[in-house]
Amino acid sequence: GGGNSGGNSGSGGKSSVSSGIVYNPSQENGNKTPTDTDVKFNDISDTEWAREAIESLSGKGILNGDGNGRFRPNDFVTRSEFVKISVMAMKLSDDSAKCSFNDVSENDWYYPFAASAVKCGIINGDDDNRFRGSENISREDVAAILYRLCLLKNVTFEKAEDEPEVFADEEN
Repeated sequence: GGGNSGGNSGSGGKSSVSSGIVYNPSQENGNKTPTDTDVKFNDISDTEWAREAIESLSGKGILNGDGNGRFRPNDFVTRSEFVKISVMAMKLSDDSAKCSFNDVSENDWYYPFAASAVKCGIINGDDDNRFRGSENISREDVAAILYRLCLLKNVTFEKAEDEPEVFADEEN
């Protein structure tokens, strides 16, 4: 979540979606667009294959570090972090948007991103009207959000003939 921990409590675990994105309200606002030269992380040497993308997205204000020069590429991504990435990357930020999740306050760093995502229809609450922003995001939720983003942007899909009905790792 907010602050410098990234909401990951130092999990250090690996995920199929990893990036260590953090929004630190004390250092910058979520809509800041720094230049690419502003972005330097001291912990991405083992992710050289992703360096250009990390630095480019960071330079655009879509990804942020922890405020201490770290990107934390092996940390899990939280729901709030992924929603922020989605909203910022697709330019869906709406300062007038509101949301009423039971577990989200207007004081939460991710409130404007959750509210914008609700307004454009890419996220919903759970059965108890909770967002669960500090929880790690699942691959299933990533896929659902990306699918809704594609629908929002009028991307159409066709089913491939050899597409499986069930994924081998569906339980995961």
